[in-house]
Amino acid sequence: MAQAPKKNFRKLDGILLLDKPQGLSSNQALQRARHLFRAEKAGHTGSLDPLATGLLIIVLGRGTKIQDLLMSEESCGLCVF
Repeated sequence: MAQAPKKNFRKLDGILLLDKPQGLSSNQALQRARHLFRAEKAGHTGSLDPLATGLLIIVLGRGTKIQDLLMSEESCGLCVF
């Protein structure tokens, strides 16, 4: 049985490129974005360490269908001291 839509949330489709700040977990950033946009469905393409800053790709609604494709690509990191 399908779940009833969450109250005050809406169907929103897309990809959000978020510059995640230090001190925030990837899940905390995802939940904040999800509630800010009142998106019914959301996910991210890979976790960043809470102490790390950088690009966090958040997928919303039908954007979650390409989540696996985005996660299968190579990623690179840069460490600056």
